[in-house]
Amino acid sequence: MKKCALWLSAAAVFMLAACGGSGSSAPAVAASSPIEVVIGCNVDTPYGTLDPVHEDGTILWIIELAFESLVNTIQTPDGGVELAPALAESWEISDDGLFYTFHLKPGVKFADGTPVTTADWIWSLERARDTEESPWASYAAPIKNITAPDENTLVIELTALNAPFLSMLAVHNFCVQSKAQFDKLGADEYFQRPLGTGPYYFTDWGMHEFYRMEKNPYYHGKAPTVDVLQFNVVEDDNTRIMQLQAGDIDVCLTPPANRIAELQADSNLNVQIVNSTEQRYVNFNITRDYLNNAKVRRALRLATNKEEIIKIAVFGYGEATYNVYPRVIGQFFNTDIVDEGYDPEKAKALLAEAGYPNGFTTEISFTNGNTVVEGIATLLKEQWAKIGVTLNLTPMEGAALSEQFDTLNHTITMLRWSEDTNDPQGLTDFIAVYNQSHGFHTGFNNPRVTELAGIAAGTVDNAVRKEAYKEIQQILYDEAPLFPIYQATYFLATRKNITGFNQSPLGQYDLTNLAKL
Repeated sequence: MKKCALWLSAAAVFMLAACGGSGSSAPAVAASSPIEVVIGCNVDTPYGTLDPVHEDGTILWIIELAFESLVNTIQTPDGGVELAPALAESWEISDDGLFYTFHLKPGVKFADGTPVTTADWIWSLERARDTEESPWASYAAPIKNITAPDENTLVIELTALNAPFLSMLAVHNFCVQSKAQFDKLGADEYFQRPLGTGPYYFTDWGMHEFYRMEKNPYYHGKAPTVDVLQFNVVEDDNTRIMQLQAGDIDVCLTPPANRIAELQADSNLNVQIVNSTEQRYVNFNITRDYLNNAKVRRALRLATNKEEIIKIAVFGYGEATYNVYPRVIGQFFNTDIVDEGYDPEKAKALLAEAGYPNGFTTEISFTNGNTVVEGIATLLKEQWAKIGVTLNLTPMEGAALSEQFDTLNHTITMLRWSEDTNDPQGLTDFIAVYNQSHGFHTGFNNPRVTELAGIAAGTVDNAVRKEAYKEIQQILYDEAPLFPIYQATYFLATRKNITGFNQSPLGQYDLTNLAKL
């Protein structure tokens, strides 16, 4: 069903007749011959919202074009991750680690031209903390109180010392949003029409069809030169590429690895290849029969030939890995884990020990039309068959798949994590705080991991934090509720006349210098 957001755009009024409504809360600024870039994407919102407090998944990289937080995470030249100022120009932390004082960038406005006030900040941060259904609520849980001594200063008081808190503030659920817009529209309508301070804002939305954004005429940073971004939802990889080659779209997000050489050879196109921080996982629902035994899960990991998957499914664009945590966490990465590797014979022995000497039949669900995950699933079927496990393949529409694993109604699926902070607590909470994502959509609820997550967050002693994270990583390896296959590579293809459409190793889209020639 198509959902229409009835906004007056900066260039014209969009879809009012089709949607059957009128009125506006976004700016009506006249423009002639707007410059438009059309992007084909394979991501969608399964939750019926564009609200960054509620939303999950890679759709966030589109949503983040409309919103900003106090701080931002950036990639360093050496491949690391560090914090940088965003809407806070500077900050201080009290000696006891309980008070964070932020000095706000002056003159920032929302996309409707109204000024951002400290009341908006207080409401936004409290909402991030108090929205229990948010997948990211635990990140804001340490907040005790928020005050504003003046309109340029924000003070956040924590309930207790929380070492990763500053890093977590870079996550999207902490962005500032318009309280006036929320009060005017009410929660249900606001979910389709949230208002932020980013370089673009949403002007129209067709559920499972498209997202239309226009440049924010009140943006405090470098003004975009492209007026309109039209994101068309095209889940099928081959269809998306065909549209790019025909000139129907200007940008193709996430083209599959098996088409990269072809796209590079096309004189009408440019291809961007980025070494990412993202890892791709096999996620088990450990509440299911067979999969509630760690020996079975370890056996399936042992039966997975990761190098073959990288060679065939992603044409060598990937690096095999074994730790649930990505290497970008640096000093906190557990290098002491001894990887069992690929060993089908040991896998058979483990299955026999678990009581399944003849194997069993199970199922893996994945996004229909996604060439990469379909290729991985096909190879897993072949590989696991060697130890007697029959793997049935179930392709699904993206929204249906998200609903399935969000409610633990899947058996096995493939998910991913892109590390976008400089602290491992983000992934740790996603696994350890059970009501946040059911243990990264696995049903894994380990009291010791939860305890260790609290220890790691509650101290600034790096030695203590390292030991806590080290043990968490070892538990996850031993219990194997999920396991990574490889660290991924990002691909992006554009028409030759498009410049400056960039994707960072953290996943976010940098359109600072976007132009259509």
